[in-house]
Amino acid sequence: MRETLFGVGMILLFVGIIVLPMSLQATRSEENHFVADREHLVFPDWTVSAQFNESEELLIYFSPPALEGIPEPTGERFMFVDVVDPHGGNTTFNVTFTKTSFEVRLDSNDGGLEVDLPPIPGPADIGGTTRYSGEYTVLVRPIVANVAPLYYPNSSSMRRLEIYKVTEKIDYPNVWALPVAVSLAAIGIISIVCGARSPKRRARPGKLRK
Repeated sequence: MRETLFGVGMILLFVGIIVLPMSLQATRSEENHFVADREHLVFPDWTVSAQFNESEELLIYFSPPALEGIPEPTGERFMFVDVVDPHGGNTTFNVTFTKTSFEVRLDSNDGGLEVDLPPIPGPADIGGTTRYSGEYTVLVRPIVANVAPLYYPNSSSMRRLEIYKVTEKIDYPNVWALPVAVSLAAIGIISIVCGARSPKRRARPGKLRK
């Protein structure tokens, strides 16, 4: 009986040890938190500002330009996105829109943002990690100022320009298994201890002396 209890305890402890790290496994994902926006912006006032702390990730979204009326075969619309840091430095992105996709290139960087773009131009986030604390200003502009009305011909204004802060979210999807793992390990240890105890021998009654 004690050997069986000891064996069951070892199994329960082993299972608990396996389940425990699985219950603590974390999954990481990114979340975009809205910071600031402006709507129906008329050129040259395609700009918005927001406060950031150092080492926070800044992300920019804006309404894509209209692509109607662009001569074939290029079908491209070029725009620049300037990000002015609190020290007055400028990080400039060159964004090319086509009828099927868009490409982002880093045109210049004075050091206010730490930018990580793929080596081959293609679809990518516009933004980066802030190097300073303070106000960051985003300015969107066409490649040539006098063609700005062609970019948003229907309303003559950019519908929306937004700034987001990207944060990392950590989830523990298997945390429900933590109490199960602890319980199995605890029961296993108790069973091992009980199974390992030596049975008490009953003392034989001594012979009565005459």
